[in-house]
Amino acid sequence: MKKLIALLLLMSPALLLLAQVDTSGAHPGTVAAQPIEDDTWLIYMGMVLILGFATALILGLLATGAVAAILAGLTFAGILSVSVITGLYRKSVYAGFKAFVYLCFCVVGAAGVSLMAIMTHSYGNTGYPLKKLLTWGIPAGILGGLSCGWVVLLILKRLYEYLSMKLNRSQA
Repeated sequence: MKKLIALLLLMSPALLLLAQVDTSGAHPGTVAAQPIEDDTWLIYMGMVLILGFATALILGLLATGAVAAILAGLTFAGILSVSVITGLYRKSVYAGFKAFVYLCFCVVGAAGVSLMAIMTHSYGNTGYPLKKLLTWGIPAGILGGLSCGWVVLLILKRLYEYLSMKLNRSQA
């Protein structure tokens, strides 16, 4: 801030002199301002260039979103098919639902930790290489997803027992 104030104080005499220059040509010894040529094609070319950049940015964002949506859909389809196959193999709907919950939480945990590791590596100053962050982070995300899935299944099991008990009381 002190350097900025010193710079403004040093420049102020020159700025005051420049502000008093007469460019109208009315006084002898002064230079009249030259008319600026009307180069409107430069303005149009600049507008076309900016419009091209904006279009490329929008198309890039749409393509990235489409690829992310396709990958998310394929991941969900894979989780769903594995959970259905698990349910059919064990001949239990609960086993298939349990596999679905565990897989969903594991994938979300691993993806979340990976995203956090990439953002920490990009914007933070950790000193760890990205490969090391991902090597330790992805298994931690999977374990966190498994534990969250276990808690969710425990809560859903207790809720099912509670609601079935209430339903049996109301029917009796």
